[in-house]
Amino acid sequence: MRPVVLRTLAGGDEHITGTAIRPIRLDWQEFFGGISRSYPPPEQWDERLVGELLQTKDWVLRNRGTRRIRLTGSRRLSTSLAIGAVFSAVAGFSIEMENRDGELWATDAHPTTDTPDFPVSIEGDVFPSDRLIVSVGVGREIGTEVKEALGPLGLAGTPTLHLFSDEAVRSPEHVNKAVRVLKDQVAKTLSKVGAGSIDLSFAGPSTLALFFSHRINATATLRCYEWVSRGRYVPTCDIPQ
Repeated sequence: MRPVVLRTLAGGDEHITGTAIRPIRLDWQEFFGGISRSYPPPEQWDERLVGELLQTKDWVLRNRGTRRIRLTGSRRLSTSLAIGAVFSAVAGFSIEMENRDGELWATDAHPTTDTPDFPVSIEGDVFPSDRLIVSVGVGREIGTEVKEALGPLGLAGTPTLHLFSDEAVRSPEHVNKAVRVLKDQVAKTLSKVGAGSIDLSFAGPSTLALFFSHRINATATLRCYEWVSRGRYVPTCDIPQ
């Protein structure tokens, strides 16, 4: 059965060619930030972007006999995180994400015994709290910048978990293995902290962001952040759980 194709657009004038499957177009130009990285406030992300995703999910469940999504186009990391969470594994969805070279990487491509390991370094300050700061950096360490941003965000004195790997993801199976490692560390730290809310900053491949939120299934709510400039992050969307 053919998948449901979603195409995220930076502007409404983009023309789609080369596909026999008519996509659902999601024109989210205002959520790309532009050169200045000027983003809407969180309530607009939640009402418009997340709201449209939830409406699309409901439409798919009512009108299509498949829960396989093919994701094309371009988007910010917060948008990839939101898409992965709405069309989650626990809800029975699988997502094929189109890479820049046109190759499709699927969330149901599970690791095998031949899949390489994904080493991660862990740093943070853990103590009981109602919220947890989490940063994930793959190919770029962002823990130091996230720490600098906590004061202006009103989050100073909050427990932290900073995860970093310089390992490039090589395949969809490798991405899923990376997600397993990252999820385990987040779950362990959440258990120690007892937090009900996660503030997440993410830097890495868009596929990893999508696969991560697709499988996070956290007991805590998730608030995403986008990088704006050195030591400055802004809150974006709340990820549905």
